[in-house]
Amino acid sequence: MYTLTLADRVYLARYYEIDGSKLMAALLNRSPQAVFNIINTMKYNGEYDLYRSLTDEEYEKILNCAEVKHGAIEKHDHQ
Repeated sequence: MYTLTLADRVYLARYYEIDGSKLMAALLNRSPQAVFNIINTMKYNGEYDLYRSLTDEEYEKILNCAEVKHGAIEKHDHQ
């Protein structure tokens, strides 16, 4: 199991109430209870409200940065 990326956490906060814990758990390779616990932790520390308040443009920037970073890591791993 991997640590959730920033993009994962933002996605989780933005779409948890729409997709529900079972779908989110499947997408993130976690149990529904683990997703519920992550959401509660994010709510407690303020991440949940912060990420939910992002504009679509801000959200897209985070996703684009994550894709660029992921691509750079893959490129480095294949050298």
